Amino acid sequence: MLTGGDAIKVSTDGGKTFRTGDTGKLPLRVKDVLQVGSTLYAATTSYWESALPRGGRGVLRSTDGGRSWQNISTGLQNLNATSLAANGGRLYVGTVQGGVHRLKL
Repeated sequence: MLTGGDAIKVSTDGGKTFRTGDTGKLPLRVKDVLQVGSTLYAATTSYWESALPRGGRGVLRSTDGGRSWQNISTGLQNLNATSLAANGGRLYVGTVQGGVHRLKL
């Protein structure tokens, strides 16, 4: 079980307890999470913190059940990701202002 928001939280006991996944030191805001097989993907977007803008980090991927995450956004023109979908070996990334990007899985 996963939750988004200001961090990615992972539960391995059906939601009784959660721990924060390792996404690195930069702050993030998770807008969507998608599971394809055993791989997890998270869309991150920009937000405002204490009147300062924080940029989106694009798409993160986890292959260990959400415990650690790697950025796979190389080639994305817009790192403000808001939604994810998968079809035919491709990951589709919806972004702020309506753009859609396609990444090969």
